[in-house]
This record gives sequence, C-alpha cells and structure tokens, in this order.
Amino acid sequence: MTSKLSEAALIRRKIIKDVRLALIVGHALSPAGTRPAPYRSNMPDYVREYFESYGLERATVGRFVPTNADISVHDAVHAAMMSYRLCEQDRRLLWARAARVPWEKLIAKLYMPERTLKRHYSQALMVFGVAYGLVKADQRRAA
Repeated sequence: MTSKLSEAALIRRKIIKDVRLALIVGHALSPAGTRPAPYRSNMPDYVREYFESYGLERATVGRFVPTNADISVHDAVHAAMMSYRLCEQDRRLLWARAARVPWEKLIAKLYMPERTLKRHYSQALMVFGVAYGLVKADQRRAA
C-alpha cells in the first residue's frame, strides 16, 4: 500500500533534501583547518595497543567528494538563502534542521513553544521554496 503525498509534501521533501545536501557539500568543501600544520616526523607511530597492531580498530572514512551536480545544488541553495525574502531567523532555523538539530534544543535556544517553532519552520520552508523557484508566490498559501 503506497501513500500518495500531496504536492506540498513533495516540495517540502525536495527543499529539505536540497538544504541538507548543501550543508554536507559546504562541510566537504570547507578547508580542513585554518591553522598551519604541526611539525611531523617521517617515523611511523608507536603501536601502543593490541587492537592497533592487528588492525582491529575502526576504519577511518574518507571525505565526501561532491559531484558537479551537488555543487550546483549547493550554489543554488546558498543563492536562495541569501534572498531578501528570508530573514536571518528563518535561515538559521533551516540550517539547524538540515543539520538535524533536535527540536528540544531549538526550543530552548529560540525561546518559542514547539507548535510556534514548527509553524515558523514550515513557513520558512515555503518562503525558501519561493526564493528557490519551486513554489510560485500565489501557490504558497495553498501549500
């Protein structure tokens, strides 16, 4: 049994997915550090534990390499975020939810009741959708 989603729900999902992707690409493109690298030696590190000697530790995962399409989405999301239609609080709320900050932390930080905060978030999604070009301004109230 498949559930039919409304057009507004599909637009919301697309917006949330694109903002999350822009956040991930932004982290991948940011420099690893702003400080100069420390002095290093060419000698191998000492093996200090049993797990290190047999390679039983967790594998390190490499950095995410964004594709051209990912970078294009990242640029489009940033251009829409800097639009005159979004206020700073809406931008922060969208980025925080893209980073999967829990609602409880946002409620404590913004001093808003949960229903009000979620209403602000859904309105910010639709305003972002207008700036992003997914929603026409006259359709915004219907969504």
